[in-house]
Amino acid sequence: MLKLLNYDARGESPENLCCDVCEKEAAVSFREEAALLNFFHKNKRCYTLNQAASVLTKAKGFLWSDEEAKQAINHLIDIGKLSISKNIFWKGTITG
Repeated sequence: MLKLLNYDARGESPENLCCDVCEKEAAVSFREEAALLNFFHKNKRCYTLNQAASVLTKAKGFLWSDEEAKQAINHLIDIGKLSISKNIFWKGTITG
């Protein structure tokens, strides 16, 4: 299987050198974080959570469900990379 995947263990057995998590080289952010932050940077205060999830899940190449998109957006809100506007004109919309 590893040969089919063109896996290079650099001389180690696969159990010892296999993935970025095991090697403690895993990225802190999830893979799609930059794309989501870019989306909200370009569309500041345009979408609520539900609207953004709906738009994103219809985008070409975006393979998440509405619920998965909402979870990812909520995570970015929870860690402070996105926020929900409290301004009367944009109340409830997401900004980066």
